[in-house]
Amino acid sequence: MPRDRVVSAIVSSASLLVAPLASAEVLQRGASAASSVSGERGVESSPAPVGSASAAAEDGLLLPSVMPARLLRGSVFATARSGYDGASDAFVARAVAEANLASFLALHLDFEHGPSMGPENRLRIGGRVQLLNSADHGIDGAVGLFYDPNDFREEGNIVGGLLVGRRFGRLGLFGNVLFGSDPEGDDQALELRVAPLYRVTSSVQLGLDARGRYNMSSDEKRAGTLTRDFEINVLPTASVAFGSFAVVAEAGLSAQRTTGPFGEPTEVSKTSTGVLTLVGAGAAF
Repeated sequence: MPRDRVVSAIVSSASLLVAPLASAEVLQRGASAASSVSGERGVESSPAPVGSASAAAEDGLLLPSVMPARLLRGSVFATARSGYDGASDAFVARAVAEANLASFLALHLDFEHGPSMGPENRLRIGGRVQLLNSADHGIDGAVGLFYDPNDFREEGNIVGGLLVGRRFGRLGLFGNVLFGSDPEGDDQALELRVAPLYRVTSSVQLGLDARGRYNMSSDEKRAGTLTRDFEINVLPTASVAFGSFAVVAEAGLSAQRTTGPFGEPTEVSKTSTGVLTLVGAGAAF
């Protein structure tokens, strides 16, 4: 894929993320008077305790894939979940850990196990830098920079990300655009993640986490292999917090397309769908 088309895709995806947030902010301003009457402002004036799992959940930090722009109101958090992916007919697992190094900077580490665009065990390490906050700028905004030492064909990829988010009373909206490439520029992937999240009570959050990944690799090492062209996960998600700990669960749909043997006369593309279920726990301090 030409690089100008890659850049155009990233810019278009970022615009899709910011547009609904701006529209929702206009609606929120129009409803501010009614909100003060209904007592919603009273709820917002009593935020979840710093370092609690409920605070982490409210800020989107316990979602299965979407990364919020806002940093944890505390020092460190971690989540781990596992389950079954019907599209791959395989056991899958995900784990995330993050520690605040400064008020604007967090060290990020995540791990995934299961069939995907790369080896079955994939590690990512990097950081998030928060540049904008809702109080001062009307929106939370951050950038991320990560290294995948085990990405496509077991080569390392550099991944950059744009992260945005905003809460409107009980409703939170979050979005990410991620683009990764190896140093040679022939292993590339584009990823889009979006999630709405609703606070039912101070301890219970319900939402929808969606992630799509598209493989743009042109590496000759793909020849003769079974290649995953794209992946899509759409997961209704729930979390229940108990002090510093939380239970998390998801059940939704998974889809993928594979092609192989790549470049051979017998090359065939196949699209598979299935149910994806995950359950696990999180903690924040």
